[in-house]
Amino acid sequence: AHQGKEGEWGHGISISGSRNVTLQNITAQDCWGDGFYISYDARGQTPSRDIRISGCYSNNNRRQGLSIVGCERVVVEDSSFTNTNGTPPQSGIDIEPNPGLEVRDVTITRCQFTGNKVFGLLIVGTNGKIDNIKIYNNTISDSKYGIWISHTRGKFVIENNNLSQCRVQFNVVH
Repeated sequence: AHQGKEGEWGHGISISGSRNVTLQNITAQDCWGDGFYISYDARGQTPSRDIRISGCYSNNNRRQGLSIVGCERVVVEDSSFTNTNGTPPQSGIDIEPNPGLEVRDVTITRCQFTGNKVFGLLIVGTNGKIDNIKIYNNTISDSKYGIWISHTRGKFVIENNNLSQCRVQFNVVH
């Protein structure tokens, strides 16, 4: 019930510097910021590790359905990220390390991305390192961009995804 008119915080669930966390069958809806947020601890010293998001639903959140900004070993499976809109980047999932942080070993599988205003799935490595990202068996539709990857040179496996009704289905920028 965020009452402000500025800022991007106000997440449904924020996981910071945590280990061995499973979120299962949780809905994060109408949040002022992100539905779900995964990061290092507040000092930027300890990444979140061994996180599983399974069967979750993120709908009509203002900034992202899920932001992954600092972690190791995350699995996102059988979840839906829909109708993200309000303030940039407006993505179903945004993998974008905060300055100086890393995102490593992330698997996104069997998820639905529908009606996100700008990106179904956004991966940007401008501020930190991204490596070993696996994206497979997902459905992405009705967003301006399906999958957008920029400014990262890490290892990626992207296969068996169904993209439709996106102005740009898949884009990679170095």
